[in-house]
Parts: sequence; structure tokens; C-alpha cells
Amino acid sequence: MTDPYDELTVIKAKVDHRGWENIKLQQSYKGLLVEGSQLILSIDDQRQVRMVNSRHYIGGIDLDTKPAISSGIATSMVRAHIAVQKEGPNGPTTTKVVYPYAGNILLAWKVQLFAHEPVGDFIYYIDAQTGAIINHYNNMPFALNQIVYDAASGTTFPPIASQIAINNTPAQGTGYGAADDIEKAIYDNTTATYNFWAAAPYFRDSFDDQGTIIKSIAHWDNNSNNASWITGSATGHGYAKYGDGSGLNGPTGNSLDVVAHEFTHGVTGSESGLIYQGASGALNESISDIFGVMAGQRNDTDWLVAEDYVVPADLNVALRSMSNPTAFNQPDHMDDYATPDGGGSVYDQSCYNATNYDNDCVHINSGIPNKAAYLMAAGGSHHGVVVDPLDGAIAASRVMMGRIFHLANTTYLTNSSDFFAARIATEDAVKSLFPGDMDKLITVMYAWLAVGVSVPVSASESAYASSWVPGYNHRYRESLPQNIPFGADSLAMLSLLGCASYRLIRRPRANTPPAKSTKA
Repeated sequence: MTDPYDELTVIKAKVDHRGWENIKLQQSYKGLLVEGSQLILSIDDQRQVRMVNSRHYIGGIDLDTKPAISSGIATSMVRAHIAVQKEGPNGPTTTKVVYPYAGNILLAWKVQLFAHEPVGDFIYYIDAQTGAIINHYNNMPFALNQIVYDAASGTTFPPIASQIAINNTPAQGTGYGAADDIEKAIYDNTTATYNFWAAAPYFRDSFDDQGTIIKSIAHWDNNSNNASWITGSATGHGYAKYGDGSGLNGPTGNSLDVVAHEFTHGVTGSESGLIYQGASGALNESISDIFGVMAGQRNDTDWLVAEDYVVPADLNVALRSMSNPTAFNQPDHMDDYATPDGGGSVYDQSCYNATNYDNDCVHINSGIPNKAAYLMAAGGSHHGVVVDPLDGAIAASRVMMGRIFHLANTTYLTNSSDFFAARIATEDAVKSLFPGDMDKLITVMYAWLAVGVSVPVSASESAYASSWVPGYNHRYRESLPQNIPFGADSLAMLSLLGCASYRLIRRPRANTPPAKSTKA
């Protein structure tokens, strides 16, 4: 890195429970955003730099930033590829970016297009030199001031004022009494979800923690079996859409954990911003499952997702299970990590046969971090690894697990974090929330180890390395600048470190957890 002032921009800064300031930075090159390249700089309460998480920093970029094709041509290509029948009202947005993909650094047009037919918030990367489609995915995750709209089995979006069924925003009458049962269920479940997040230990005001109105759309499309979250980047707001189901499945908004799952996509979108594709997308899905289950959990043994969505209701049948992902066609270990392959494993084939390859298997591979989260809360033996729960009381243990994943999501994860980064982030969250508690740290480490997520210390040691150029999680020793003023310019701190030196001084993390302590 030659000039951090040129290459890095501060996105946000948060102070964790240890008093450490954690500053998230975005990399750019000649004024262009480098997609998926974010860093986290951590400074302790003594103003010493303790960590730079630079796993996805791209060094040595040398790229011609003058495109050979125009943004208009790129947009036309996207429209043709999607075969758009009905486009959103605001039109597509096009941004020139640096795009690291499959070991290459490319100049690309990033095109985001919201469409009603086919429905989606589509993200495309078009090679700005050749016009080739590099990568694409649907950024619409399927699955208390609030408004509930009635789509009347249609797909009008954004909804209009005349479609409002329930409105409890200030100075408005709710309309609750005149609403139908499905609209009331969505309203009630959204209220319960809001209250779950607003209470201890999260104390969160709406999905973005800014008190933003929660907007839900009932009766979406004709007998749709889907629920989905529409990101603010596409609409200026966050919207949840709920279909009425086909008869085999009930209205999606009737399920509290489905509503909480979609709401949590809004939380993730406003915090880590996990990219909804591949490993980061599967982690995004997993975090929504974790908090969906916790918000809707009926008892200590209920780890099912959407068990009350199936008709007739059967609490043993669900969309997914955190305790036993394989029961619902999800892997529970990295040995079975899915890729779209029609001739591969049952998980590979399921991904291959899904629409858009399920954005590279996001609803399938989410079973792996789901199982890790379950083991943290409930304990158990998995693939020969014995995991003790975070606490002897399951209710307390479950809350601790939620606190760990929430702090990781809000403070330590970046938008391109994969499962390995999630392991590091949850370990750092334990150290922040429970300083000096080695048993809890070991629980988290063993839980990830049980599902095959060890921390790679080089690219060659990771069979599941993402498409981003790999880096490291760096830990610093003595000889570092001290007494840095609180809130000081984080880019100046990197200058004090010698700009590039943070990539040279590293202490690789061991894959094997320390031995468990002997408990009385």
C-alpha cells in the first residue's frame, strides 16, 4: 500500500465491549471502489493497534481504468440477459468498479436492476473492456413503526398509499380491525420480531437501528410460496414481501421465524452487508436462520426453521434444521460444501437445479454455520469433535450464542467474509463479550472445528478459498505506535505502521484449539 489516504475510506467505526475501536475501511483504486475489499483496524483501550483484518485487501493493482464499452451497453446486456418483462420504477444504476474475481483483477460495470418480472434485485458485473458477463446474482434474499400493504395477489412495487392495510406510524390510525387474518399475522409477527430485537441483549431500534419504518407486503403475487427481503439500495427502504402459499404451504407471513428471518436480512444489510452469493451469502442466510429461530423458538429443543409454514401444521416438518441440517438437504460439514454440479453430490445437484444455482448454494451451505451455532448453544459431538455448550443452562447458552453472532455481524465481519472469517469474527466477539473466559472461547473454536472450518494460514491450505485474493488475519506485537488519540484518523495509523508493514508482520493462527480445561 503506497498511500492509505488514497486507497482507503472509513465506512464506520464501532467501540466494542472491551473498549476497542473497530474501524471498517473500504479499499479503492484511482477513485474506483474495489468490490469486496474491506479491512477492519482494531485499536485497544490503550490506543495500541491490536489487529488489522486484511483478508480481502488487494495489493499491487495495476489496471487501465478507461472502459472500452459504455455503461449504456452494459445495461442493455443485463436487460437482455435477464429478459426483463417489467422493470422497477427507478431504473438500473451503473457504477464503474474494480472487480476481483477468480484470481483476476478486472475493470467492470456494476449494474443493479430491480425487476418485477422476473422478480429480483439483480446485480451484474460486466467486463468494461470486453463486454463479457463476469458474474451475476439475485440480491433479493428469499425467505416498531410499521406498515402492511395489500398486494392483492399482484406485484406492484413499490406499493402505493391506496394499498395500505395497516399503518401504525405516528398520527395514523392502524386499520388493524379491518385487515384480514393474513395481514394481521404479518403485523403481529413483525411486532414480535421488532420487540425481540429491541429487548436485551440487542437493544436495536428497527432493522437498521435507526428506527426506520418496517414495511411489509401481504398477498404478494399469485399463491407465491416465497418470502423475501428487498434491500434499501434497490428501493430507498427495506421491504419484506410475503406470499400466500400454494395450499401445500401456508401464508409465509404466518410464521414468526420466517418474518424474523427476513427482518434479520435487513439487520445484516445495514451492518456487515454480506454479499448475497457464495460463502458470504450462505453466512448471510445462516445469520437470518439463527435469529429467526431464536425469535420464534417454542422451547429449548426447537431448532427448526418455518416448521409452522407447512400445511397441515407439523412441528417436525420444516424448511431447515439448525440441529440436523442434513434432515432437510443441507450439509453440516465442509467436507460436503456444495457447488453447482449436476453430476455431483446430492447437495451439489440440489444447488445445480435451483433457480440461478441458488446464488452459488446460499440456502444449502448455510447448514454449515447453522450447525456450528447450534453446537455453541446446545453442545454435542459432531464428526468426532466434542463441543461443550457456552453455558450449562440452555436458555442462557442460546442468548450467549446470539450475542456472539450479533457482535460479529455488527463489528467484525466485512461484506465478503466467508466461513473462515466468521470463525475469526465469532472468536473475537467472545473475547470482547467474555474477556478471559477460555471455556467459552474453546466452545466457539471447537464448534467451528466440528463443522470443518479451520482457519487457513495460506491460500494453499484452504480447499474452499473464495474468489477474492486471500490475505491474513494479522496480530501485532510490541514495536507499534502507542498513545494514538481516541477517534484519531485511522488512515494516519496505517501510515504510522509503515503502510505496507501490516502485511509483513503476522502471527498465523493455529487451527487446533487449546486443550480444554478440567471442570470441577
